Amino acid sequence: MKNITVHQMLAYPAVHPRSSWTNFSLSLLAGIIVTAGCLLSGGLAQAQVNLLKFEFEDAPGTTTASDTGLGGVNVSLLMQTNNGTPFDGHGAVGSGVMGAANGNRALNFSQPAGQGVAGPVACTTNASLGFGNITAFTATMWFKQDSLLPANIGQRMFLLGDSATLTDFGVANSITLKFQTANQLYLGINTTATFTGQATFSSNLPTNKWLFIGIVYNGTNVMFYQGSDTASANLISTTSAPGLTVGFGSNGALFLGNRKDRGRCFDGLIDDFRFYSGAGSASFVEGVRSELAPLPIISSVYPSGTILLQATNTLSFNVSSPSAVNLTNVGVVLNGVNVSSQLQYVTNGTPGTSTNLSVSYGNLQQNIANTVVITVADANGTGNTYSGNFDTFSPANFIWEAEEFDFNSGTYIDNPDYTSSATPTSYYGLDSVNGVDTSKGASAGANASDYRAGATDGSRTQTPASSDFPRQKFLDLAALDPAVVDHVVGNWSSAEWQNYTKTFPAGTYNVYARISSASSGIITLSQVTSGQGTSSQTTTKLGTFTVTGTSLTSYQWVPLKNSLGVPAVVNLTGLNTVRLTSGGGANANFYMLVPVNANLPTISNAYPNGQVLFQSTNKLVFTASSAVTTINTANIIVTLNGTNVSSSLVFNGSPSSWNVSYTGLLPSQTYNANISVTDVNGNVINAAFKFDTWNPVFQVEAEDFDFSSGQYIDNPVPTTGPAANSYFGLVGTAGIDEFIGNAVPPYAGANPANYRNTDPVATTPVTDAARQQFITANASDYNVGFLGPFYWQNYTKTWPAGTYNVYVRAASGAVNPPTSIWHLIK
Repeated sequence: MKNITVHQMLAYPAVHPRSSWTNFSLSLLAGIIVTAGCLLSGGLAQAQVNLLKFEFEDAPGTTTASDTGLGGVNVSLLMQTNNGTPFDGHGAVGSGVMGAANGNRALNFSQPAGQGVAGPVACTTNASLGFGNITAFTATMWFKQDSLLPANIGQRMFLLGDSATLTDFGVANSITLKFQTANQLYLGINTTATFTGQATFSSNLPTNKWLFIGIVYNGTNVMFYQGSDTASANLISTTSAPGLTVGFGSNGALFLGNRKDRGRCFDGLIDDFRFYSGAGSASFVEGVRSELAPLPIISSVYPSGTILLQATNTLSFNVSSPSAVNLTNVGVVLNGVNVSSQLQYVTNGTPGTSTNLSVSYGNLQQNIANTVVITVADANGTGNTYSGNFDTFSPANFIWEAEEFDFNSGTYIDNPDYTSSATPTSYYGLDSVNGVDTSKGASAGANASDYRAGATDGSRTQTPASSDFPRQKFLDLAALDPAVVDHVVGNWSSAEWQNYTKTFPAGTYNVYARISSASSGIITLSQVTSGQGTSSQTTTKLGTFTVTGTSLTSYQWVPLKNSLGVPAVVNLTGLNTVRLTSGGGANANFYMLVPVNANLPTISNAYPNGQVLFQSTNKLVFTASSAVTTINTANIIVTLNGTNVSSSLVFNGSPSSWNVSYTGLLPSQTYNANISVTDVNGNVINAAFKFDTWNPVFQVEAEDFDFSSGQYIDNPVPTTGPAANSYFGLVGTAGIDEFIGNAVPPYAGANPANYRNTDPVATTPVTDAARQQFITANASDYNVGFLGPFYWQNYTKTWPAGTYNVYVRAASGAVNPPTSIWHLIK
C-alpha cells in the first residue's frame, strides 16, 4: 500500500447539499467511495368595452344590423355573393348556437362550393368603425363548418380595420383571422408576415359542430381560447407580440366570412361575432361563450376543501341546468375510483324533471385526504367538470402546531392557548435556545410580526402568518380576538430543526404534516431519546415526510412514511420529545396523529430496505400480512428498476401472513423497488423505496480533507465533536489543502453547526441515508457543500493495493449535473 494525495476539483456547476443523492461513476484507478392583466396604455388599464356585436337575429333580408345592447356601434352589414349581388344570408329559425329550442338564427354561408373558394361575404365600410388606435382587444365568434379545408387556401373568418388598407389577411392597420390548414388558425395584426398569433390543434377542427373561438391581445401576447356548444373555453395557445397598435383611422371596414375580393369564403354558419377594446380575462371569454351555450352548473360542494378538518362521511353537491335541459349523467371519481353507482339523488324544482338535482355519496372514509372529480352532462351532450381536494380528518385528532416548539432549554406547555399577545399559557413570543430547543445555524432571525418573536429572538426560527386554508379552531378564535391568526414555521433552511415536548395520547398512530414547499424535499421526524433540554441529545428516526410541492403558498397533506415508503406507525404514549428536521425550503403549519387504518394490509421486515447504505446481498425479503382478511400470492407484485420480478418470488407462511423472498439481486447495484399488496377485500398498500447492494473496499469522507499544509489522519473515527483521531474542527491551509476561489468572509464553512466549524470549506450536516458506522458511533454524518466552480480539496490516505473503479455520493441543486475532476498528486 502507498500514501497518495487525491486532489478533487469541481469544474462546474456549483454543488449545494440537497436531499436527493446519487452515485456518480468516475472510472479511475483508485479504491474509494466518497460520500457526500390588462394592457397599460397612457398609464391606464383598459377595461373591456364592446364595440361590435352581430347576432344575426333580425328578419330575413340582404342586410343584418348590429346589436347595440352592450353599447356597441349601430352599423349594418351588407350580405353579397361573390359577384357583388345582394342575397339573404339569414339562416333559418333555430340555425344558431342556441338551436331550435330558443329559435335563434345564424349567418348562413353554407354552399356546395366548399372552403376557401369564391363565395359570399357580409361586409361594410362605415365611419362608425373608425375606432382610432387600438392597443388591446378581445374578439369572439362562433362557427360551424360544413366541410374541411382541402388545401392551404384558408377561408377568411373576419377582417377588421382601416378601410383604406383592408383587403386581405395581414395588411397594415388590421386585425384578421383565417384558417391556414384544417387544424390551424392564424391571426394577423398589422403584419405581412405569416401570422402574429396562431392556434394549432391536434386534429382537424370538426364539421357540423358549433365551435367557439376567443382571441385576446393584451399588448404583449396573443392568446387563443377555444370552446364549443358543449365545452367551456380554454386557453390553447399564447404567442408573444409586444407593443402593437392597430390604427382604425376615421373610417373602418369589416368583412365576415371572406376577404374583400370574395375569393376565400367560409363554408358553414357563423353566429355571435363580437369585438371589444381591452384585453378580457379567461373568465371573461368563457362568460361570452356561456351566454349562448351555458354549461350545467355544479355547486354547493361539501366538503369544499376551503376549510381544513371537515370530518364527515358524506360528499354532497347540487347540479342544475341553466338551459332547462334534463341532466342525464352525473359521475363522481373519488381518489381515482368511480363511485357513481353509489350516488343518491333528490329532485329539486319541477317534479318529473332532472334539471336541478341534489346529489350525495355517503361512504367517505375517515381521516384521509381526498381528490374528487365530478362530471355532469345534459341531454344535449353539454357537460361540465369540477375538480377539488378535501379532507375528512377529525379536529379531535391530536394536533401540535409547528410554531409551538420548546423554549427556555426544554420547557414546554401542555394544551397551550393560542393568543395574539404573551400569556402564561401561550407560546406567543417565547424564545427557544439555539442548539437545545431549535437549530437554524447562523441564518437570519425572525420578524417582529412572527408568533415566536421574543425579546432577543434567540431561536432565529421564523414563524410568519399562515397562507393555508383556515381551521374552524382559528375561525372561532378570530371571532373573539380578530388579531389571532394562524402561523407556520417558515423559510426552513437545510438541517434546521425544532423540538416539541408533549404528553402524547396512548396508542399507535400514523402521522400527517400540513406542509408547503416550492420544490422536492424531505423532513425527518425523530424521537429525542436522551439529553432533552441540553445541548447533547440523541435521537431515533421515526420516519420522513416527502414533499413534492411547487409553491410555498400551496399546502398539502403529507403522511409520515418509513424506509419502505409506507405509512409509518408510531407509539409516543405519554410525555415525549419529538424533533422535526428539515431538508430546507419548506413551511410547516401543523402535525397530527391519526388512528391507524387496521383494514389495510401491511408490508414489513424488508431487507434490503435502504434504511442504511451498503446492504450487500443477493436476496430481497419482506412480509406481506393482513390483520383482518387474507392475501392471494398473485396479488403481491414486486418490480425492481421497472422490471416485474413477481414470477420469481418464493412464498412461505399463510394467506394472512406471507414471507416473501427474491434471490436475483446483483452485486454493486442501486435499486428502485416497488411492492404492491392487495387483500381479498381490495385494500391496497404500496411500498416504494431505494436500496443498494454495494460492498465498498475503501471509503473516504468528503469532510476528511487535509489540514495544516498536508497533514492527514489515516482511519479517522466518526464523531460529532472534538475527539482523538478525528478531523473535527481542523482547518485546511488555503492553496495547499483546499481552494475556494475568490470567496470572501463570512465563509459558509465558518459555522458552529459544521464539522470543520472554522474552516472556509462548508462541512454541513448531511441529509443523505445513514451508514452503519455512524449509527454505531452515535455520530452525525457531514458533507462538503456550497462548492463553487474550480473549488478543490486534497485527500492524503493510505490507499489499498489493486485496480478499482471510483464512485462519489453527491447531490446537486444545479440544472446540469456537476463535473468532479480527480487528480493524483505525485
